[in-house]
Amino acid sequence: MDPYRAEIWDFRGDGPLLEAFQQRLRAGDLCLIGQLRGTIAYMGWTRFDEALLQRVGIHVTLREGEAYGYGVFALPAFRGQGLSTTVGAARLRWLRAHGVRRFYGWVSADNTAIHKVQARLGYRTVASVRQIYWRVRRRLVLVNQVLYDPTDSLAEWCAPGRITFRGGITVFRRGPVR
Repeated sequence: MDPYRAEIWDFRGDGPLLEAFQQRLRAGDLCLIGQLRGTIAYMGWTRFDEALLQRVGIHVTLREGEAYGYGVFALPAFRGQGLSTTVGAARLRWLRAHGVRRFYGWVSADNTAIHKVQARLGYRTVASVRQIYWRVRRRLVLVNQVLYDPTDSLAEWCAPGRITFRGGITVFRRGPVR
């Protein structure tokens, strides 16, 4: 995976990947690996304590029976062959067998490939987060806009008091999410 480091959202920083992987495994994170024709072609990580996007400062503490998927990546040569769907379905079966009833993840609105995979797996969008930045010497978050439907029980993970942001003012809007 190291040659593709710049493409993997969670590993764009410095430091050896092996060290980062070992730290995640010691923390109790689960890594699912997809192998095709003798090559590790896919990885997908799962956490059970928090949903965290450090680069953008989003944090949600998970409750019992919840899990968070992150760091999903398929090597370019193996994309479009159903690997993400196959491994994603196996992950959901494993999580159900181990008592997880809610599985969350953050996905960029621009990532059409993973949106197709998620539709095949039965996922749905329950909230939307948009951050507005002020760019000076570095990016500073000015506003975090959260759109969620309070009548949707799954959307409560993005409700006031549950989701937090490292910087900026947070504005919650109620309404249907598409």
